Amino acid sequence: MSSLECKVEEVFKITGRGYVLTLILNDSDVSLKIGDTLRYQSNEKTKIEIKGIEILNYGSNIKNIRKDIIGILVDLSEEQALNTKGKILIKHI
Repeated sequence: MSSLECKVEEVFKITGRGYVLTLILNDSDVSLKIGDTLRYQSNEKTKIEIKGIEILNYGSNIKNIRKDIIGILVDLSEEQALNTKGKILIKHI
């Protein structure tokens, strides 16, 4: 079974909505969508469900947008969200 790996680069809060995890994807041709579940590479029992997709480069020059960087909206506590920074998340495909 193959998997998509992504590293959590940054975490920020959107008031009233939750936390956004900025991800760097190892394969920009694989897609993530709302409802997908990611797991920690080091602990596959922990699940993180994608509640929304955030366009991080909105308004940027379209030619310079990096397709390997996306933001995902998640429903985590502050502590859980902040603890994801620097971690590798995976999606089995």
